Amino acid sequence: MKRGIFHGSYILFKLALVFAAAYLLISFPGEITLQWMGYHLHMPIGIMIIVVFSATALLIVLHNIWQSFLRIPARYNKKIEESRQLKADKALVEGITAIAAGDFQHAQQLSEKALELNALQPLNALVSAQASYMKGDMEKAVKYFTQMSQNPSTAFLGLRGLILHARQKADWHRVNELLRKAFALKPSSPWVLQEILQIDILLQHTDHVSLADKLGVQKYLTKVQFNRHRALINWQKAEQAGVLKDLNEFQKYAGKALELAPDLIEIAVRLSDSYVKTKQFNKAQKILMSTYRHLAHPDLAIAWKKTSPKADSVEYYSSLDKLIGKHSGKYESLLIMAEAALSAKLWGQAREHLTVALKKQMTRRACRLMAELEEAEHPSNLQEIKMWWHKITIAENDAAWVCKSCHTVSQKWKPFCESCSAVDQIEWMQTGSGQKRLSSAGGSSLQITYSPETVL
Repeated sequence: MKRGIFHGSYILFKLALVFAAAYLLISFPGEITLQWMGYHLHMPIGIMIIVVFSATALLIVLHNIWQSFLRIPARYNKKIEESRQLKADKALVEGITAIAAGDFQHAQQLSEKALELNALQPLNALVSAQASYMKGDMEKAVKYFTQMSQNPSTAFLGLRGLILHARQKADWHRVNELLRKAFALKPSSPWVLQEILQIDILLQHTDHVSLADKLGVQKYLTKVQFNRHRALINWQKAEQAGVLKDLNEFQKYAGKALELAPDLIEIAVRLSDSYVKTKQFNKAQKILMSTYRHLAHPDLAIAWKKTSPKADSVEYYSSLDKLIGKHSGKYESLLIMAEAALSAKLWGQAREHLTVALKKQMTRRACRLMAELEEAEHPSNLQEIKMWWHKITIAENDAAWVCKSCHTVSQKWKPFCESCSAVDQIEWMQTGSGQKRLSSAGGSSLQITYSPETVL
């Protein structure tokens, strides 16, 4: 409101000046005389003012026309640039769509076109790198990733791409170097933290400070995650001591690893065996009992038998109650007890355990034990025996050590998968299409976040 009043007052003021000037010209008429090169020009002052104003206006108009003429090339270039930008954006969107559709060849062509049209757009370099990476054109992918790593706005994505490429080549020392740079940019990134923890295991930092310790990543992890990492590091130190046949060092580091991750079967079995060698049977049994509470596993029962070397089959069967404890109802416990009873020729007990187990789940191992029981107890009952051997072919798969990352089946647990190099992803689970996780230590593996093999 105040602005409107001020604007109106300003217009009135200008009109007043115009009327005042007109009044002066009318009240005090006069002439202006100009003499130049022998010429004399007489002109009323009013006409002179009109001529001056008209000439000034004409000069302003001509100046504007000239300026507009000078701006024509710039406007033309701007139109061309806008057209290139629109084409680049269109190619970028189509390239991303092609990546989503799995057409990596077309995606690479579109992304390179977008990059050619607009090299300053960071997204164009990103999509070009992603398309080349997914297509398998690693030479171009590395070129684009390197360019991105030098641009502050895309540096992290460029480093991620270079890290994934180095991982594919199993160039772990190069991964180590790149991870330091990525950590400096985003120290709290779950993906970076996970890669750092895993590279420690893959590089087997056993004789010097690990990368995780050097970078101080502990403050970005949960206690469970860091303890799991320390457990794997200690286990590697134990294995190194085992190679050197240093029993005391092996027991020291294996014990630390098991304290931090009590569900690791392989460590418990190996540590128990080391105590059996020195005839420390009670220590060996305590380790196996503690680990069995976390995961019922047949390897623990095999190790348990070694802790009582003088026990016969019946005594071994009876001693299993101590190992299994409150977990007698677990499926694996039932099969362990059934197998021990079968070995001790305790047919009734074996049948009792197997009957309960088969009601829970019909696996190949359970069917095989039942077939062996029928052969041992009723050798003349060929039809029953044949039926159970046939059921093995249609029964569910047995549990095994399976890599959650690539689904490769291993004979035993290892810190990392020998097939895909995924760290701490081997778990005891039922194999086949309907994989069922059997470990009770859910969520304790080193995995911090899902890490797809893509840059985007």
